[in-house]
This record gives sequence, C-alpha cells and structure tokens, in this order.
Amino acid sequence: MIPLKYYSCASFTRVLREPFTNGLDNRKIGIEVSSRWEGSAWHSLQFRQSRPHLQKRFFDVNFTDLERDPMSVVNGIYRHFGREIDSSAELAMKTFIAGNPKDKNGAHHYSLEEFGLDRETEKRRFQFYMDHYSIPPEM
Repeated sequence: MIPLKYYSCASFTRVLREPFTNGLDNRKIGIEVSSRWEGSAWHSLQFRQSRPHLQKRFFDVNFTDLERDPMSVVNGIYRHFGREIDSSAELAMKTFIAGNPKDKNGAHHYSLEEFGLDRETEKRRFQFYMDHYSIPPEM
C-alpha cells in the first residue's frame, strides 16, 4: 500500500457525493484525491523544511504504530509536548479503544484500481514522502 492510505478518502469522497448526483466517475475521484494528497504532502514538507524553528511543534505519527498500539502513540505525543496524561483521560481513551475495535461496524473494502489508479504510479508519486519519513513500502 501507499503511505497515507488516502484511497479510503477516495471512497469517502464517493460516499459524500453520491446523494447529490446521478452519476459519479470513480476515475475522476481517484485522480482528484491522489493529486490533492500529493500536493498536500509536498506543501507540508516544504512548510516544515522552511521553518526549522517550528520542528518541536510537530509530532509525526506512523499509522501502522497507531493501529498496533494507540496508547503508546498517545503517550508519545504527551511526552513530546511535555504533558502528562491524567488517569481519567487515559482510562477514557483505553475504554474507547476497547469498545471500538477496527471493523467494529464491518470491514470497508476499496482498491486503487476501482478508482483508476495504478500501484506503481502511485508508489512513484509518493516516493518523496516515503523517503523523507523513512516509510517502508507496504506493497
């Protein structure tokens, strides 16, 4: 998979637009979403690289880590910003996580191909992002 996993955004875009049109073109949605994510990724990198004095204001979260151990990620965020998580907030988060497992309401299936996108092309498109954040390819 491509880092960002933005293809769920293409699917979500389709769901949001469906009630307001008689026809949707998944290819157009795929191109639009891919282009927007690519542009956003470039702009965010450029912004951060041009403002090194702000680096401590950011905490990057690896989505795989978030899925695997969300509380570890939350604790890392709190540590990074010099904050302590109080026990009631921690309990509330753990309760929410336990009560809302992945696919609780059913799995959501989508693919690059259904939006007219090609895996190798998308991988090349986001290579700059994967390189910058040392994200291994998921494909």
